[in-house]
Amino acid sequence: MSPDDARSALHDIRRLQGAIVDGHLRHSFTPRHLLPGMAAVLLLFTSFDLQGGWGIAARTAACVVFAVTPALVVTPPVQRDVTRADLVLALSWVAGVLGGFVAFRVITVALGLPFPATVAALATIVAGLAAYPAIRRARRRRCHRELRARPANAFFDEILHAPARLPILASLTAATGVEAGFLRDLVGIDDAGLRRELSFLFQAGYVRVHERQGLHHSHTYVQLTPWGRHSFACHVAALEDLVTVAAPHGGSRQGPPASSKAAPAA
Repeated sequence: MSPDDARSALHDIRRLQGAIVDGHLRHSFTPRHLLPGMAAVLLLFTSFDLQGGWGIAARTAACVVFAVTPALVVTPPVQRDVTRADLVLALSWVAGVLGGFVAFRVITVALGLPFPATVAALATIVAGLAAYPAIRRARRRRCHRELRARPANAFFDEILHAPARLPILASLTAATGVEAGFLRDLVGIDDAGLRRELSFLFQAGYVRVHERQGLHHSHTYVQLTPWGRHSFACHVAALEDLVTVAAPHGGSRQGPPASSKAAPAA
């Protein structure tokens, strides 16, 4: 394999991994996923301004919304395991929401505004939604940082470097599981070709396939096995080594290959 071929392969790998990360954020980290939770928060905080049965009803409604929210979320085409860093990020955001509510309520009480808890809750929700893009950016940076992790060794895997298999494996490395239809469209392969390649990779021990029940029908998800993830990481490391050794002054260049050769000097 030439350094240009390795550089082109790395460019395609990074492009597909970036598309998977964007797909994960687009389907799982959007304001519409927050709206039910925000509505429950508003009901819960508003209940402090209500007396008697109205307060109890508002708190009960908030608990019901919290309980049914997971069932209303559409099954995303890209799935990722929740890591410790994800929990820290989520808990930090929740702590910020609660701290914001307390701060806004102190301000509303000091100003003598009517319905201080409701006003503070609305201000907290607006502030939380305003901070959400920063959380998405932090999540994107962390996902890309995970993909840059380098294994201890590097080797070429001829099984993975087949033209149809490398894009499939590259897409799967950026997620815990990818819906088969989403993977097919991203890679640009027909159903028969995808089934053929997945069958080969499954028999070789690189991927596994499972069904997950959605709201209306089941979805087929594809995920890497531990060996498949390790082998692909070592294969990418070998490609990076080839590009690094061939680059001038030992520098690394993993951008897209040049589209044309330089014109000869006159």
